[in-house]
Amino acid sequence: MKSGLIGYRCSKLVVFYIFLFVMIGCALLSIKNVNAIEIKASSCSASDIQSTIEKVIGAGGGTVNIPVCQADDNWGKGDYIYVKTDVTLRLKGAGIDSTVIGYKDGAKPGNRADPSTGMYFGGSGLVELSDFTFRGSDTAKIATGIKIYSMSTENLRVHHIRIQKFSNTALYVCQNPNSPMIIDHNEIGDQYGKGMYGIRIHGTNQQSDYIIPASFGVNNPTAAFIEDNTFDKCYHSVSAFATSNVVFRHNRVKNPTSYIDGHGPCFDVGCKRGNDPNSGTYIYEIYDNTIDCGRYPWGVNIRGGTGIITDNSFISCNIGFRLEMERCSAG
Repeated sequence: MKSGLIGYRCSKLVVFYIFLFVMIGCALLSIKNVNAIEIKASSCSASDIQSTIEKVIGAGGGTVNIPVCQADDNWGKGDYIYVKTDVTLRLKGAGIDSTVIGYKDGAKPGNRADPSTGMYFGGSGLVELSDFTFRGSDTAKIATGIKIYSMSTENLRVHHIRIQKFSNTALYVCQNPNSPMIIDHNEIGDQYGKGMYGIRIHGTNQQSDYIIPASFGVNNPTAAFIEDNTFDKCYHSVSAFATSNVVFRHNRVKNPTSYIDGHGPCFDVGCKRGNDPNSGTYIYEIYDNTIDCGRYPWGVNIRGGTGIITDNSFISCNIGFRLEMERCSAG
């Protein structure tokens, strides 16, 4: 009788602990769901999008939805987005052809972080940008469309965005070496004269990164994966600096005004992290791309780093790819 009573009490204790664990799990899910708030901006104006972002951040994180808008000139002088947060943030339009954001001719952003950048994201919170078109101005020559100095600890993804008419760089990203980044299904082009950089990827800018053995393929899971994008009339469709780690695959490059680029050790980089500004590309993988050189002679030119170039289709290129050992001059 006594052993039966003990067994009964043990059974009740097991049931109690199971119940307790279930309740804790539900509580944790509830806390996570607090960060899943979605708020739709009332318009595509910079002020409405900015205020909606601040509401989502104030609520602990979530998604900002940008509505349908078709005006190419709904942003004026002094309009920009500035975000610096460590809470989870997603910024999503209604579709690449449905949400169209653009500057009036002659208008410049005046961003407090970077006076010639349209959208600026800092901190570790940004995890997704998607589904809209962002255009600069035909006359103002705004330098950078989107700049991400975000060190997201999740998988940052930038996808289904059309970026056009910026004079220096469409998308500029500083890379977190410990987390993968996916930049996919974007359309970048329609630039000025010689053209702008399509995507610029900057790493940690630490010479010590070179000590780490290079890994490729499935053994390189924390790269910046640039894939399934279209680049038209860009300067360098992609340019890598500062011990960056880039996988460039399944992309279409048309009418470039320069080559796909991996910088060597002598380029003065702009992320301003680390003590040595003179570090070049660390790892590159370039494969399964279609590169139509048009009137430019080279498809790919690598000046630093370790990598793989294979299975690309080069059209109208005098030289498909070139490897160049870039060295710094004395002093």
